[in-house]
Amino acid sequence: MDDEDEDEEEGGAVAATVRTKNEFSEPDIMIPPILQVGPDEQLERVGEIMNIVNNVVIVKGGGSGTHRASEHALDAETLLVYDDRKVLGYVGTI
Repeated sequence: MDDEDEDEEEGGAVAATVRTKNEFSEPDIMIPPILQVGPDEQLERVGEIMNIVNNVVIVKGGGSGTHRASEHALDAETLLVYDDRKVLGYVGTI
């Protein structure tokens, strides 16, 4: 028997991802089933995109007429769209 056969029989180590204590794992991404919302759908401005890092979008909350930005949290799975009604994606949790 050669060395390669012995390694396979003994069993190999399971690959695990090493992370720092403050590092997040990759979130599961839900892809919206639509590319654009219709003109009859009501939209509410929630803020502006400040930065995009990989598959994470940083949105700076903007106050609406009745709420301050800091008081207006979005629920997970809220659909985000651009001004032209094209879909950006869902709000996720990290």
